[in-house]
Amino acid sequence: MPMRAEQLKSAKSLPGPREIEEPGVEAPRRSRSHERTKQAILENAFQLYARDGYAAVSMRVLAQTLGCSAPSLYNYFLSKEEIFDTLRDQGLERFEALVREPSSDDPLDDLRSFFLRYYQFSITDRTYFTLLWVDPVTADIAVTGPRLQPMNALNREKVRRCINEGIFPVGTNIDNLMYLAWIAVHGVGVLLNLRGNSVERLDSLAERAVDLVFDAARRGELVTETSLVP
Repeated sequence: MPMRAEQLKSAKSLPGPREIEEPGVEAPRRSRSHERTKQAILENAFQLYARDGYAAVSMRVLAQTLGCSAPSLYNYFLSKEEIFDTLRDQGLERFEALVREPSSDDPLDDLRSFFLRYYQFSITDRTYFTLLWVDPVTADIAVTGPRLQPMNALNREKVRRCINEGIFPVGTNIDNLMYLAWIAVHGVGVLLNLRGNSVERLDSLAERAVDLVFDAARRGELVTETSLVP
């Protein structure tokens, strides 16, 4: 959600250059101060991005917001790109925490829950959702890429469990099923972030979209060797 200007004004300020490099400060204390300052930079960058977009975030603007000199920021991050790499990592950690859950006795419900939690992330963490998977400037985390490989491996096991228990027919293309289900909930999540859309109405749409993919899989329509994944 866009952040108000007053929220930026109330954000933590960076220490001045002398404080950053102050000699004689014992290492643990200096390390804690360093981490607090890094977090303050990240929080302000995140708020600026949420309010005004990627182009509005620069080292100069961040320094003005934080009340320090622009060169002092380079003691913490080498570049704006490194700041956004860190924000992406934080967003993925939040996403992984949301979708991680133990298996239940219902393999189809387990699989369904993952994709609906992805959609839920677009509600609870709209800015991170945009940063990770919508904004063409920042969204470089491919759902089929290496960063999400461990999670995708777990979901493949959920699909295999559905196949082994006869819910989906043998030969169902696992990657196609996962990709189509992701497209379904991702599209609804993007719609949600457009003004004027009812959350309740789109909740039902997300559920129905996932069920349509699973219904197609049940009917054997995804039994194919042809990949649909780009």
